[in-house]
Formats: sequence, structure tokens, C-alpha cells
Amino acid sequence: MATDPRRTEGILSGAPGGDVGALIEGARALARTAERRYVTPDDVRRTARELLPTRILMRDPDADPRGIVSAILDVVEVP
Repeated sequence: MATDPRRTEGILSGAPGGDVGALIEGARALARTAERRYVTPDDVRRTARELLPTRILMRDPDADPRGIVSAILDVVEVP
């Protein structure tokens, strides 16, 4: 939701809601690679840092969406 252009300045088109499934699968893959049967918040963050910037279209074509994703992840609290 934080990549919604109505919520975050500078974003023209945010990550679609369907990307949640891809984010979860990516985090699960990281957990399996680490030989764990559970996903950690760091798995989710690492996956988000790789996946979400490719799904976000910025208003300024020279802007880097990785900065927006990092800023969002920095303020999201781990449950």
C-alpha cells in the first residue's frame, strides 16, 4: 500500500497488489536457501528490495525506485 501514488510522493504507478504473492514466494525461497522452514522479516525485506523497485514507475524517469522502497522498509514495523 505504501507504493500507492496517492500515499507516496514521486511515484507514478506503484506495485500491484498481486505482487504480495511474489514477495511471499521470494521470501520462502530465501528461507529454503538458508535451510530454514520459516521466513524471517529479513527474508521479506531482502525480497522486497529486489522485487518492488522493478514494479514501481517513478514520476521522474531519472529517480531510482530503490530509494523509495528502502525508505518504506525503514519505517515499516515488524509485527
